[in-house]
Amino acid sequence: MGKRFAEAVRRHVGARNYDHWFSEVEYGVRPGSSEQTLTVTAPNRFAADTIRRRFRDELVSAAGDAGGEIRVEVCAGEVTRRGGRVSSEPKRAEGEKRAAAVAPKRRGSKMRYGLGDYVVGASNELAYGAAMQVAEGKAGFDLLFVHGGCGLGKTHLIQGLCRRFASSQPGRRWRFTTAEQFTNQYIVAVREHRLPAFRAGLRKLDLLVVDDVHFLSRKTATQSEFLHTFDSIVGHGAKIVMVSDNHPKLIADFNAALVSRFVSGMVAEIGVPDASMRRRLVCALAARLGMELSEASVVSLVERCRGSVREIEGALTTLGAMRELRGPGADDDRATIGMALTHRLTERAAVGPVRPIRYEQVAGVVQRRLGVTTEQMAGKGRSKKVVLARGLTAYLTRKLTTLSYPEIARAMGRTSHSTIVAAKQRIEQQIADGEMVDLGEGAGAVRLDDLAEALRGGVFAEVGASAA
Repeated sequence: MGKRFAEAVRRHVGARNYDHWFSEVEYGVRPGSSEQTLTVTAPNRFAADTIRRRFRDELVSAAGDAGGEIRVEVCAGEVTRRGGRVSSEPKRAEGEKRAAAVAPKRRGSKMRYGLGDYVVGASNELAYGAAMQVAEGKAGFDLLFVHGGCGLGKTHLIQGLCRRFASSQPGRRWRFTTAEQFTNQYIVAVREHRLPAFRAGLRKLDLLVVDDVHFLSRKTATQSEFLHTFDSIVGHGAKIVMVSDNHPKLIADFNAALVSRFVSGMVAEIGVPDASMRRRLVCALAARLGMELSEASVVSLVERCRGSVREIEGALTTLGAMRELRGPGADDDRATIGMALTHRLTERAAVGPVRPIRYEQVAGVVQRRLGVTTEQMAGKGRSKKVVLARGLTAYLTRKLTTLSYPEIARAMGRTSHSTIVAAKQRIEQQIADGEMVDLGEGAGAVRLDDLAEALRGGVFAEVGASAA
């Protein structure tokens, strides 16, 4: 079973990820379990946490290939030497307590987060309280509109709301979707003449939760359909929860009737966490990663990570990796934290933009950083730097703006939007694979995900400067 499972894991995660993260793991079957349980024992806690976080779906799929309904458990091991051979053995008492089961998800479920580990503070208590009222059926309002900058916990909150709603009000119908998914499903329904079925599936819900609603900007037909869906759902007493990066009145090119309905409900902002909340976030996220931090380390992280929750998560993940590189016996984390945060976003950039981002702002930041001209971007040249600049521009424009693929293609001077789709997907795959890129001219090689994050921060900084 172990060998068959290992082969399935390799197929699902790819050779590069397997060689990097799974080359030293051991597979086994937990004895005495009431259900068939495969154990994946990683050589250390950081590797276990990373495997558990990044490859959850792949492990579930591999387990299905290896033998049907199998529970998979990931835990940290301990390197010991027996007869001159290095082997990895689970730490039974501590490892079993920290091991997180990778259980199959229910069909159609995309809920990654719950409210049990959601940290509440002054910056999000209003949004949290309103979400709890909706989840428990006590809300006196039909609509909850949550807005705030990137990486502040909006998606965590509304996914937790959905899970609480499902558990507290069993039998009631609900759906979590994104505005992009809504748009795509609507377009398919129109093309295939299935609009009545599409509408019926939405308008009989008791709760509709829509993430990234700003994606509907400039999409007139989809906005009109969403308006009718909104009125129908609210008309029979159901609830709608929406999330956006901006306040309803600040979303560009939005139907005035929709904006009016949005502001008629409960509008709650999630802001940047203060020092007290950042401290609790640092401690909570470190505990989730199985990391022990000294008081000095906590203080250092609280002082340096003043932007988003995602920034704190990234700093802790980087710190964990650097601890592994330093090895046992290193005592003071403060210097390591300084190194870990060298390439993180600045405080101003991490807070996020205060107005919609334009393509020209994204392209300008990428071109200045990589030393590529507008003419080169629009031309047919295929040098490595120009191809990289095009890919990063497509990737970041799709991530940071509400532009569609055809709109991005026109802005970049491309005749077909399929080239934009391919460029974005290529960058996403390279980031997932941890690829390095050589920027030349003394800059040397950098991780592509670090470069993308730095460019993203540069875009935010430019938007903020233009708003000042």
